[in-house]
Amino acid sequence: MTVLINCTKHPVTIASTTVAPSGNVALVIMNKEVLDSIVVDGVVVPVVRKIAGGIEGLPKPKDGVIYVVPAMVLPYTSDRGDVMAPNTDETAIRNDKGFVQSVVEVVVG
Repeated sequence: MTVLINCTKHPVTIASTTVAPSGNVALVIMNKEVLDSIVVDGVVVPVVRKIAGGIEGLPKPKDGVIYVVPAMVLPYTSDRGDVMAPNTDETAIRNDKGFVQSVVEVVVG
């Protein structure tokens, strides 16, 4: 049996199973590089480039465990088959306000 560990900030419903947040949130660490600046209405505004600096909050692989993470984390986990994100495209089930209620697919990196 596969165990799902939710490494997001909110409950995730996959099919009819809702997985509560584990309290461990996987995040992409973003560093920034100042490239230039522009002046907007007399205010100097930095122009920056954000660069991914790794992931934090993602546990090490464990047999029988799938880690559900935010989609932004996926591109940095392509070497792991135990990390997935909810697929929130047109296949997701949404409420009348357009918010995702559940997903029927998961995505790998």
